[in-house]
Amino acid sequence: MSRHNSHALTIFVAALSLLLLARVEAAHLYSSSLTEIYSVASETEAPNAHPVHGVERLALAKLFASIQISSDREKGAAIYLMSELNAERVAEQVLLSLRRLRADQDMHLVIYRSIGGSISSKRYATGIRVFADASGLNLIFGQLDTFQDDFRGPDRKIAPAGSRNAVRLKGGSIIAADWFEFKAGRSDWMVYPLPKQPKSRLRM
Repeated sequence: MSRHNSHALTIFVAALSLLLLARVEAAHLYSSSLTEIYSVASETEAPNAHPVHGVERLALAKLFASIQISSDREKGAAIYLMSELNAERVAEQVLLSLRRLRADQDMHLVIYRSIGGSISSKRYATGIRVFADASGLNLIFGQLDTFQDDFRGPDRKIAPAGSRNAVRLKGGSIIAADWFEFKAGRSDWMVYPLPKQPKSRLRM
């Protein structure tokens, strides 16, 4: 093999490696005390309806404010995933992130809730895979309401999201409601029709 061909092959392999790495590895999109958002590979060859535009922030806020889970942490008691105020804040960041995702990417959304006083406060995390398609917004729940150790350093593990391929739900269950549907055969996969706002006219 000539030196020129060897150099070209090296460049091709490096470019291919970068391409595969970009698809497989998660990218950090947002972080706060309420939530963390990552982009991850979509687990399927079928493209998502990403990036997402024309969705109202209020619709997402209502979704997040209304989700209830039965938490093993609370001995099976029904709890809301987050407060109404937190739902508005999370919805804003989720909406911004949905506009950044490619058709071959899902979102790994981690929701935190805190209980206890300032000294004895504990955080619990829920991991969700989120993506949009023709059916609406899909939320696949993985680990529910799990204690989050915030003192384990930069290598701490975040709550795993759910999977399209198999049920990975742990820590409780999702409480059914009439405003969403479960994916056929799945109790961890929520499908929420996305109300879209009409495109506004630019001219007065």
